[in-house]
Amino acid sequence: TAFRFGLYSGERDGRKLRQATIANHTQDVNTVVNYFKSRYKNIFLVGHSLGGLSILTANLKPVKGLILWDSTHTLKKLEPSDRFNKYLDAYIVDWGIEILIGKKMVGEWMGFPPPKELVKNIKVPIKIICAGRGQLIKTGKEYYQYAHQPKALAIIKNAGHNFDEDGPEEGLFRETYAWVKKFT
Repeated sequence: TAFRFGLYSGERDGRKLRQATIANHTQDVNTVVNYFKSRYKNIFLVGHSLGGLSILTANLKPVKGLILWDSTHTLKKLEPSDRFNKYLDAYIVDWGIEILIGKKMVGEWMGFPPPKELVKNIKVPIKIICAGRGQLIKTGKEYYQYAHQPKALAIIKNAGHNFDEDGPEEGLFRETYAWVKKFT
């Protein structure tokens, strides 16, 4: 059984990224884990991009393992092309596409520790999966380097950050499934 939920969405009543914080996301992950912990013996968390930070800061006691899909890192600084919009109370950041990120989240994200600090206290099996055409391979390798055993690293060739290409998408799911199967 898999339960997929979004920390924010484009749906009419979904939380918008510019109104969210990493703390909101972590709270959401904790709520979902708490709901399922008495129903399932094996709970694995998969976090994509910013979702990786959210699960790394969640309550992992009932969790059997983690998988990070092209997980992000601490936001060190904004680029000169990124700008704050007072009306929206958000930064407009240009990461190939323009994205609105709330002022509170930017401050929180900039205060996050680096990957090596985030994974050093993780005691469950962790697999890091990076997009081969993405910009987070170095970050993934840093997560892997400082993670405790058991751990694994996979780089999906020809995958972009969203893993939505034919071929890489199947590779992502194969790698994810194999990790879960290994510990169940």
